[in-house]
Amino acid sequence: MRPLVGTTAALLCLGSAAAAYVLDATAVFRQFGDAQARSGAQAAHLVGTAAIGPSGGGAARAVPFRLDLSFPGACRLEIDRPGNPESIAYRGEKVTSPGPVDPAISAFASLACPALVLRGMSARAGQAAIAAFAARLAVDRSTVSLARYRRRATFAVGAKPRDLNRPQIWFDQRSGLPVRIIGTAAGKLWDVRFVDPRSLATGRAAPRRIRVFQAQREALEVDLMTPAPAEGPTTVGDTDGSGSPGD
Repeated sequence: MRPLVGTTAALLCLGSAAAAYVLDATAVFRQFGDAQARSGAQAAHLVGTAAIGPSGGGAARAVPFRLDLSFPGACRLEIDRPGNPESIAYRGEKVTSPGPVDPAISAFASLACPALVLRGMSARAGQAAIAAFAARLAVDRSTVSLARYRRRATFAVGAKPRDLNRPQIWFDQRSGLPVRIIGTAAGKLWDVRFVDPRSLATGRAAPRRIRVFQAQREALEVDLMTPAPAEGPTTVGDTDGSGSPGD
């Protein structure tokens, strides 16, 4: 019986150690605040392609895509669809567009943009900003679990393991950066995933690839391959054609 007792004790110790390693939401947000504070960037202008999957299934359509980021707090997307260009902006916690946009594009602006532009702040301000974003998503801060994302360990704030039906934000344990965001936009639950969040291909300003899923089906894949040539300072405003900043 002695080996059995020893094995049981060892397993209990391992379980206790694993449980102790799960940080609470405040600590996870503090880790993010420290990570974003190390970036001194003020703006990024990126180009690439967006593969938008039709709602009825079939092959996705890859179209030119531009992403302008102004740190902290502003983001503008431009999608060059033949005969139907679309644009949408996120600024001051608001999403604005001069016309109808694909629901997946709207979800990108509502869920991905707020996380992408939380940079260039003090550590304390970054912690407060990510906490406010989580609150807007109705993320349950009292629940934090361990999860794996692309073979990396993450903290999933807002849900228990394998519960993907409620708002949550996954943070890479090593970098402190968000890698997965599940939240509601336009009345539907969307799953936004960042691939290579600080890619050299984007000058470490944004993920190399961003994928948007709805009901476990991929609705949008944005591939940011090439940084646009420097164009000087840009202020990201709304897209109503007035040229004035968003509210």
